[in-house]
Amino acid sequence: MSRPRNVALSLLLVSLMLPPCFGAEDSQEAPLSARVLSAQLAQVNRELEQAQAELNRIKPPNWCCCAGAFCLAPVIGGIFWYFVDIKPKQDKRRQLEQRVRDLEWQRNNLQTQLLLLNQ
Repeated sequence: MSRPRNVALSLLLVSLMLPPCFGAEDSQEAPLSARVLSAQLAQVNRELEQAQAELNRIKPPNWCCCAGAFCLAPVIGGIFWYFVDIKPKQDKRRQLEQRVRDLEWQRNNLQTQLLLLNQ
């Protein structure tokens, strides 16, 4: 049941992407800079999705094991666990969050440039 619906949606999307006069020359073809910006925007969107997916895959640190390590070996165990499990995950999370912020800023900048170019 969903396959015919998917095919119909695909055909609809393809027909929307075709120019109104298929086969006729399009005198209002987008300028090269608009196409370049569109390609850059698509690349930034892909990178943003990848960064967000990677950020979502990071599991939270295991604080219970850290507390247990502190109970078993009050100083060495907790410090060891902090540097082996907690700190690397926090550092990775901070790096990915910064990357997501940078990519979102870049995407917004490209969208603004495209909007200004199309006006």
